[in-house]
Amino acid sequence: MVDASATRQAGGTGDVPEGRIGFRRAVLVLGVLSWLGPFSLDAYTPAFPAIADDYRTDAAAVQLTLTALVVGLAVGQLVCGALTDAYGRRRPLLWSLVAYALATAGCAIAPDVWTLTAARFAQGATVAMAMVVGRAAARDLFEGRTLARCYSAISAVTAIAPAVGPLVGSQLLLAGSWRWIFVAVTGMAVGALVLSALLLPETAPPRERVRAGAQLRESLAAFGGLLRSAGFRRTALTLGLSSAVGLTYVAGAPFLLQEGFGLTPSQFGLVFVGNALTLVVAATISSRLSGRVGPRAVARAGLALQLPATVLSPVLVLAHVPVGFVLGALAAMVLAHGLVQPNLLTLGMQSEPDRAGSASALLGIAQFVLGGIAAPLIATLGIDIGVAMTGGMVALCAAACLAAVRLPGARGRRNGRVAVPILPGHGPTVH
Repeated sequence: MVDASATRQAGGTGDVPEGRIGFRRAVLVLGVLSWLGPFSLDAYTPAFPAIADDYRTDAAAVQLTLTALVVGLAVGQLVCGALTDAYGRRRPLLWSLVAYALATAGCAIAPDVWTLTAARFAQGATVAMAMVVGRAAARDLFEGRTLARCYSAISAVTAIAPAVGPLVGSQLLLAGSWRWIFVAVTGMAVGALVLSALLLPETAPPRERVRAGAQLRESLAAFGGLLRSAGFRRTALTLGLSSAVGLTYVAGAPFLLQEGFGLTPSQFGLVFVGNALTLVVAATISSRLSGRVGPRAVARAGLALQLPATVLSPVLVLAHVPVGFVLGALAAMVLAHGLVQPNLLTLGMQSEPDRAGSASALLGIAQFVLGGIAAPLIATLGIDIGVAMTGGMVALCAAACLAAVRLPGARGRRNGRVAVPILPGHGPTVH
């Protein structure tokens, strides 16, 4: 396939007969790059109790390592976008993968939890480049129907990572120390580096590159305009609060389910496989409903389902019922989460069609930062971790419901139906 400019010259169909990299090779390389972020986020979650014991620290300090990664991802994506526009895709990607491998190796040998936290931030900031290049390179190479096929294929590959990550992590934890999880991720980073160096050419045409400083100035100006939009602010706030519900669950579940209910690391990994399957069901329901009733209605319905599910969770934890009942309530919360997130992203992206790149960055920051801050703060309340986690989810979900009262409607209706954009990734979610 050739780049998008050649595609447009050929008639804009997206079906280009020849070029520098084929469709299958692109999906292979970009799919591997898309794996790194979710795998880095989730693979070590079964080891939270073991890390706390090893470092002789508390749950809040361990959860801060998760926060460090998601904040690094948020900051990194802002900077990486400007770098790839200025210097192309290939060179910044290769250097960032080297840095990512070193940061991950640093996690494996970290002598204390604060060194691990710093290394996790570096992980997030460097792996952000892989996420940015994955989206940008696909857009450079393909257009129209071919681009849609590429994004859909990458999304299908990425959806597996949240289920595989905790499962692999739990098996490595059974085989030895939690540090082996980061050794395995380091191996993945090296593999991605070799694969990218061998198979991924430069995809950004030189004539389309801009100075990094100019790109950053333009981005900051666009951010200011977006933040002055009341509708966009409400959507971003609702999205951030909803994402915080999911990240609070991800951060607290290892302690609640393994220490509180006695699940083994393998059983915990299977719970997250169930979460991933639940999200697939939610995505199917959402895709059918959003085109009929609109993304705002589906998002509100998801929040209406999520609130009673989160309210039920602490009640069941306090009642000391069997773990199956708690998992049922959490599964309902995950299903609702899968309805809320993509539709709020759709609303945010459709509300500002002329500033899509900047809108995507700000929505990503809202997803990462609010949840990354909320999870460790909740753990510092000094009460039972299960009650703190589920109670915090209730508070965050209630706030999201209040913020959703005045959500703006979606633009871009065609023949009475909402034109829902293709969203290849939805940031952090309940994996």
